[in-house]
Formats: sequence, structure tokens, C-alpha cells
Amino acid sequence: MADQKKGANGSVFISYSRKDKKFVKKLNDALDKEGVKAWVDWEGIELASDWRARIADAIQSSDAFIFVISPDSLDSKVCTEELLQGLQYNKKLIPILHRPRKPGQKVPKEISKKNYVYMRPEDNFKATLPKLVEAINTDLGWVQQHTKLLGQAVEWETKKKNSSFLLQGEELKEAEAWMANASIQTNRSILPVQAEFITTSRVSSDRRQRITLFGVTFLLALSIILSVLAFIARNDARVSQQIAQTNEALALQREQEASIAQAAAEANEALAERQTNLAQAQRSAALSQIYQSRPGELDTSTLLALDSWDRSPSFEAEDLIRSNVSLFPLPLAQMKQDGQIFNIEWSPDHQFFVTGNKSDEAN
Repeated sequence: MADQKKGANGSVFISYSRKDKKFVKKLNDALDKEGVKAWVDWEGIELASDWRARIADAIQSSDAFIFVISPDSLDSKVCTEELLQGLQYNKKLIPILHRPRKPGQKVPKEISKKNYVYMRPEDNFKATLPKLVEAINTDLGWVQQHTKLLGQAVEWETKKKNSSFLLQGEELKEAEAWMANASIQTNRSILPVQAEFITTSRVSSDRRQRITLFGVTFLLALSIILSVLAFIARNDARVSQQIAQTNEALALQREQEASIAQAAAEANEALAERQTNLAQAQRSAALSQIYQSRPGELDTSTLLALDSWDRSPSFEAEDLIRSNVSLFPLPLAQMKQDGQIFNIEWSPDHQFFVTGNKSDEAN
């Protein structure tokens, strides 16, 4: 059964092989003493109906993702799936080298490019632990906001994008500041679902403000109209003329309000379309990066990169396309012969080949 410890620092999800359970138990206890919240699946009951959902929720709600490197975890399908889930959620990845890989065994590039925390049997566990805690808590404020907004965005998406789950007020301002900060800082990126969630929250908030403003304007206009009508009642001789002028002014006001409402609706629709394209482009780029590292998925990665570029051109999509194109195999040579080929033979030294057509002519 999964075990979760609460602490005052960041939270982590630990992905490991069952053969390293003794070490992970020691690690979990040490993190608990340091006040770090850790989520560990001790039993790994894959057949449970909600097992995958519980794992996904645990990764989503954790601030960092610890991958315990050993020959068994590198071969584990479950560990690979957990790693992909963590990368999909853009979690801070912290690899711990516990047992070296076997000769020829591949390490995912997302892990190999990170700085390892060395906790091998011959390493000083107690001396290394503070370095691990420091890595977990680095840039903790931004990371925890990422975790919070990811949970809110996923819930909003799960609830069929119900507007009641959108951000408002100060919470929306904080989210927008967080997203703006990510655009100017290195090693900080947001997920498409987070960007869409924050942008949609702003559009909804602006719409509510416009409705409120319209209501105040309408009440003010109504108050003015009632005052005019009261004045007209006291001046019988000018009643007809005043009513006509008031009706004309009201009609003009309604026409202007209708024009403003139509313009606002068109602007919102255009903004929503741009934001949707941007979110979908970012999502395609993220998926392209994932598929780029999978054997046999280069075509899929390239199509996703092209889709991202088509929706919203970006340096990220361009780099993915260039990188994938450089990896495609090139033909050694191309030859052409008119008509159908009925026979083909190698020369005795295998340096050339000859083709024959239906008239027994050789080429």
C-alpha cells in the first residue's frame, strides 16, 4: 500500500524497483526525519483497478520526482511508465544512483543529462542526504506553485472545463505572474494545460467585469431616463418632444452597446482561438519531445513537431523538426528505368546489377 509522509519542505514521488525496497525504506525514513513528504508505492499492485490513477495522482501532487537508478529499475516497465508520467507533468527530476547499470544498458536521456545524487552502498548516505534535501527544496516556491496550478488545471479539465473551477481575483493575478516569470527564466516551463487554464481564467474574469460594468451603466442610464420622464411629466407641453428624444437616445445607446458587445465577443473568440492554437502547439511540441526518444517513433515525433509549427511557429518546434530531419535515413542512390522491370541480376563481382524489360533489353 502506498505510504505518504507529511513535512514542511517539498514533496517527492519515489520511483524504484522492488529489489531496491530495503534502500528505499531507509531513504523514505531519512526524508521523513528531514520533513520531506514522500510518496512510495510499497506493494505495487498493478492489477488494482485504480492503481494507475493513484500513481498518476501521486506524481501530479508531488513537487519532485526521484528515480532510483539500478539495473532493475532501468529494465522495469512500471518505472519507465512512472518516469514518462513525471516528464509529462514537467516534474523536477532528481536521479539517485544506487546501483550502477549493467554493461550496455541504456539510461533514458532525461535522466542521464541530470546531475546524479550518489547513494551507492559504498557512498556516505548520511553526508549525501543534505544534498538531496537541498535539491528537492531548490526554487521551491515556483515548483510548489507549478504543482498547485497543475492540480487545479487537471481538475478543471476533468470537470469538462466548468467555469466554476477557474481562477479569480488575487489567485488569478498570482498565477499570471507565475506564468510570466516562467517565460523569462531558464529551466522553467509551463504545461499547455496550465497555460490554457490561466488564460481561460483571465478571459472569464474580464467577461464578468464587462457584465458588471454593463449592469452599472444600464442602471445609471435607467436612472437618467426615469429622471427625464419625471421632468417631462411636469412639463405637459413638451412631453411628446421629450419622449421622442429620450427614445432616440435610448435606441442609440442600445445600438452602441450591441456594437460594443459584438466587438467584445469577436475579440474574445479570436483570443480564445489563438490561445487554443498556442496550447495545442505547446502540447504537440511536448509530445514530440517524448516520442523523439522512443525507438521507432521518429515519424510520430516529426508529425507532432510539424503540427506544433503549423499551429504556432516557435523555436522549439523548429529545433525539433531540424533534429528529427537530421536523424532520417538517406538513400544511397536513386535509379530510374522506363517501363516494367521483368528481371534483375548482380554482376559476378557484385559491383553492379542489370535489369531487363519485356523485350529482353538490358540496362
